[in-house]
Amino acid sequence: MKAPRSRALWIVVGVVVIIALLILALLLTGVIPGLKHSNTPSAPTYAVNFSETGLPAGTSWSVTLAGSTLSSTTSSIAFTESNGSYSFTVSATGFAASPASGSLVVAGAAVAKSIGFVAGFTVTFSESGLASSTTWSVALNGTTLSSSTTSIVFTEANGTYPYTVGSVPGYSASPASGSVAVNGAAQTVPVTFTSAAPGSYTVTFSESGLPSGTSWSVTLNGSTLASTGASIVFSETNGAYPYAVVPVSGYTANPSSGSVTVSGADQTVSITYSSSAVSAGPAYAVTFDQSGLPSTEPWFAEGYAEGTPDQSIFGTSTYGASDVFSIPNGTYTWYVDSVNTSYLAAPYAGTITVAGSAVTIHITFELLYAVTFSEVGLGTGAGWQVGLNGTTAYSNGPNNTFSEPDGSYSFGVYAFGYTASPATGSVTVSGSGLVETITFTALPAFAVTFTESGLATGQDWGVTLNGSEISVLAPSSISYSFPNGVYDFTVSSGGYYSASPASGSVTVSSATVTKAITFTAIPTYPVTFTESGLPSGTSWSVELEGNYNSTIAPGSIGFSIPSTTGAYFSVYATGYTASPNDEYTIVPESPTTVPITFTAIPPSTLPQVSVTESGLPIGSYWVFYVDSTYPVPNADYYCSNSSFTPSAAPSALTCNLPNGNYTWSVFTDEANFSASPTSGGVTVDGSAVSITTTFVNSTNQPLVWFAEESYFDYGVGGLPNGTSWSVTYNGSTVTTDGAGVFFLGPNGTSVAWSVKAPAGYVALPSSGYVTWYANPYQSFYPDELSAHVWVIFLALDPPVSAPIGADLGPQPVSSFVPALAGGRLV
Repeated sequence: MKAPRSRALWIVVGVVVIIALLILALLLTGVIPGLKHSNTPSAPTYAVNFSETGLPAGTSWSVTLAGSTLSSTTSSIAFTESNGSYSFTVSATGFAASPASGSLVVAGAAVAKSIGFVAGFTVTFSESGLASSTTWSVALNGTTLSSSTTSIVFTEANGTYPYTVGSVPGYSASPASGSVAVNGAAQTVPVTFTSAAPGSYTVTFSESGLPSGTSWSVTLNGSTLASTGASIVFSETNGAYPYAVVPVSGYTANPSSGSVTVSGADQTVSITYSSSAVSAGPAYAVTFDQSGLPSTEPWFAEGYAEGTPDQSIFGTSTYGASDVFSIPNGTYTWYVDSVNTSYLAAPYAGTITVAGSAVTIHITFELLYAVTFSEVGLGTGAGWQVGLNGTTAYSNGPNNTFSEPDGSYSFGVYAFGYTASPATGSVTVSGSGLVETITFTALPAFAVTFTESGLATGQDWGVTLNGSEISVLAPSSISYSFPNGVYDFTVSSGGYYSASPASGSVTVSSATVTKAITFTAIPTYPVTFTESGLPSGTSWSVELEGNYNSTIAPGSIGFSIPSTTGAYFSVYATGYTASPNDEYTIVPESPTTVPITFTAIPPSTLPQVSVTESGLPIGSYWVFYVDSTYPVPNADYYCSNSSFTPSAAPSALTCNLPNGNYTWSVFTDEANFSASPTSGGVTVDGSAVSITTTFVNSTNQPLVWFAEESYFDYGVGGLPNGTSWSVTYNGSTVTTDGAGVFFLGPNGTSVAWSVKAPAGYVALPSSGYVTWYANPYQSFYPDELSAHVWVIFLALDPPVSAPIGADLGPQPVSSFVPALAGGRLV
């Protein structure tokens, strides 16, 4: 009787085993997540730790890093990330974070970020005029928020903050920018959007330098608008429009007039006001205290009134523990530095407000030592990077060098395609420099090949894989060699072709990879421009969507472009106006002809450009050369009595030029004479322009060149194009909006110099001495100058503000400053 029960038991056991095997198979195949095996290599990850101060115990706060959000009621939040650059935002209800947003770099080591919270108040931007659910945005104090509702809410501590309302297609905002003051209570800023006429675009004039609430105005195309905020907004259709900035008493506007071209997009014109005088009144003590610098080492403090970067209000070099200035009420930008490049000031720059009481600022100078990372094992020219103390240095050579004060610092090392030993660690600086050796070992690499089909033979095409670009002519393939990993790619073609796929990713997993790209030709249609009104043999040109062609009348100009809804074109001929010009032409799916009518401009009505020289001997040969940048690139002019004809110096050379933008240069064959300035830019906009230059006999005098550093090599610093800065050398001051200025002589003398940075920037280094002797065989060209002084301009990050009469105490230095060693890159 026991046999049936035993048989049933074995049946049950068998069913259980079958079910277990089935579940295991599903797990291994990935149908049930959890046990599927992956051959895809994973990149190493590192801790990214955010720590907060200022929040009451138990208060919830959150951090969003690389799109992922974590919250905590403790003082720290930790993420894990692989190497790369990541943006972050920080928030806590009822509190303002500093910084509230930013970015950080993970480079082979853990990263720590400190966040400070203070009690905050809501700043609400309330809009009216937009269609329901329209997305709009506001940037306040460096943070941008968007919304499709009628309000955008920030939380800020007490203070005054600039804001900018983002552009919304088809609308103009009022105000488009300004500032809002938070003083112990919530604030609301109403924003009114006005619908623009069809085909219209906003032209925004943005000002800086005026005190908050000052009224200013601009006249554009005959219409005048005024504002007490930071911007004035017009609405215009496509075309070129003259503008003039209405003078404000006590201030100078730059530029004060000009022309703005609307071409299918919104336009912004920046206006900078500078004070024409410093307000008189009672003065108060502004004291700079320093520690850490020996009494034998000179240091200096210098400051400017806000909006007057070229007017030094206070400044001197000194020795010892403090420097005191007597300053009237006002807001000032200041910076400090030492003459000895082995010391770094913290803080090195900031702003102060003097308002009826004294202000004290504490400065700490720290002695810097070289921390050098030296590599072995990398291929020639291979790039590698080191992260140290929150700063990353890059190199294609054997060394990466930092300058650091005493202390212990963690580091991380990374090179694509290699493993580093050690990849992370720490170094301790204690009274001397040090060298850390890094050994690299190459990772196995595998071929990644892209093949194409569909391109005409000889057509260029290219692939960018993981930031590395290779271009070839069809029908050749493109090959890379990469270690295991997942890499993004994009495909491009120089002709009218579409690629499939145009982008994507490839996975290298211990085997070669081949990716096929199929190109399809985009249909193109001829667009022909014909002319009337030009004398036979006259040169004329057309630019169509970035393509430039020219011919001789009575010839026509043709293009072949894909069918589009519209293509923008401009037409040009010296001494003639063209109609139509600066417009769109419809490009249907058939050949298109655009007739152009030219009308001669009387030479006397063309604006006159004159250049006057001084310093050359009578009868010397000199030429004023002009190169057009707009409307026709590389259109050359020689402004002299006739081309290459010497002018009897001293005299003026004149020429009549059409409206446009030009670069100019001055040449002479007179031995040992150099012009100052030798070149510059000029805009012709319907009125006469005058330029002066001085020739100096440079015989037996050294030439000293002050130049803005090539900051792109280091990823920090630099001035926007057209921003003015000045150099004082041997008592003479020269201001430029270009890359540099030069001075001559004196020979063999120690000459003091200083650099004045524009508002919101600090120059590193900002002063020093030059002692040089002229080279009697020197030919005065920029690459053969006697002496170079390189200057890096850094934006104040952030500007240090002080309440009235406050003692600032120690202030943090921007994270990139240690790597620059106070502007002295090693």
